[in-house]
Formats: sequence, structure tokens, C-alpha cells
Amino acid sequence: MAQNVLGLSVFHHISQDDYRLLLQHLISIEHLQKTERSGLIIGKKAENIVAHYEFYSVFESPVEYLVKGENMAIGTVMESYPAGTRFALAGRAWECVEVNEKSKVIFVRPVHGISKVSWTSKSESDLHTKLLRKMRDILIGDEQYSYLSGDCKKRLEQIRDVAKQSGITSNIITPLSSRKYAIYPWLGTRQLSALFFALEQKGIKCRV
Repeated sequence: MAQNVLGLSVFHHISQDDYRLLLQHLISIEHLQKTERSGLIIGKKAENIVAHYEFYSVFESPVEYLVKGENMAIGTVMESYPAGTRFALAGRAWECVEVNEKSKVIFVRPVHGISKVSWTSKSESDLHTKLLRKMRDILIGDEQYSYLSGDCKKRLEQIRDVAKQSGITSNIITPLSSRKYAIYPWLGTRQLSALFFALEQKGIKCRV
């Protein structure tokens, strides 16, 4: 634990002895608790602190809008769309009907065809190819996960059905129009960027 924490550059000036004193202090005030196997868990006097919303205020969290259609949550997007805008989410095209800015909810209805607006993540974290391949395996598989709630199990079945109908798990290239294609290579962030630059070098207009 000390190696993982003190190995971070911001803590390089803190000694292991000082870190040990901190842990012992947190145990003494019951913010941490020792387990029978000498592990550490959150103590009973720290549970309310960790559960409070202000505990997470030091982490920057982007504004997200919940997309709902027919009283069912479809997913989240990072930006609002004006009424009448069509956008793609969860493998389908939707039209924005109404936006509740106060509760950050976008109400939509399903529409046919391919939308001209697609939502792209603004996350800067690198995703490994193994993670993408595992996502694909889950989509094409039929394994049931005991830890999922009833609603989550229904949602997983819906997503698997969308993936099957759209063909994104079996067809790497999907035509959207006579001159426009979507590519689903199931690659990690770096490999996808490499593919993007390779296509650009060939004079192919594209975006991730």
C-alpha cells in the first residue's frame, strides 16, 4: 500500500515512517479499521464522510445528460441538443423532444435511419484493446451475470439485441451511405488513433 501511494510523484517527499504514523492515526480515530488478516477498510467514523457528496468534489466531473425515451433510460451524453436534433446513441438514432436543463435530462423518441450527429466521448483516458474485445465478447455472448440487478439484466439483453441487429460485432465496416462508412475495429485508444492517422495519410476524411 505504501509503495502504491508513495510511488506517486506528488508524494515522493513523504517517508514511509510518516505514512505509517498517518495510518496509525487514522486507525486510532476509527477512520480506518484493521481486518483479521491485517488489511485496512474504512472505519465506522469515516463512512459518513466518504458517503457525503462533498467527498467527491475534489474530482472534476463532466456534466452529463441522461437520455430517456418512453420512461426508460437509454444512456448519457456530454452535451445538450436542441429539440428536433437527431443524434445516435446506444446503436440507434433518436430525436430530441425536450430538454430539462435543471435535472439534466433529454427526452427523446426513436427515429429511423442514420443520424447526422453522433456523440463522442470527451474522456482522455486510454482504453486497452483487451477491454474493447471483452466488451465485444459480452455483447455476442449469452452469459448471465449474477451480480447484475433485474433492470441491468434487461438492459444488457437490449444492448445485445441492438448489437446483433446492427452487425457491429461481426462487420468491421458498415456503410452509412454511398460515400460514408462506420468502422468498428474493437481496438484500444492508441491503436484506434493509429488507424485514424493511417486513413488520414491516405487522404480519407475521418474522425474518431
